[in-house]
Amino acid sequence: MLFCRLLTLFGGLMVTERQLRRLMRELTRGEPLVRAAMRSGMSENTARRYREGGERGRRREAREYRTRPDPFAGVWPEVEGLLERAPGLSARTIFEVLCGREGCEFSEGQLRTLQRRVKGWRAR
Repeated sequence: MLFCRLLTLFGGLMVTERQLRRLMRELTRGEPLVRAAMRSGMSENTARRYREGGERGRRREAREYRTRPDPFAGVWPEVEGLLERAPGLSARTIFEVLCGREGCEFSEGQLRTLQRRVKGWRAR
């Protein structure tokens, strides 16, 4: 109970489906908003927003644009050449070839990006 009160005071966490169901159950029983919010572990303002029908199931639309420049744009023709000569090459192997050169410009965190690009290339 103390944890729920602390969450209510400091907030910042997303409301779970379980909390939302509990809130709606408490409100249908006729409980005041303050008590229903406290029992479901959210602030009164958040509970009011859900009671009024806002924010439930709100999802962002998928982007059709890139948020960062493509790190493999400069070497992609070479990567395509490698894939055409040996279609069975894994993205990790290609990444190691690219990083084996002097002055490697890629970090280990960009491997997943290359894996997605290779997967897209193979799907075409």
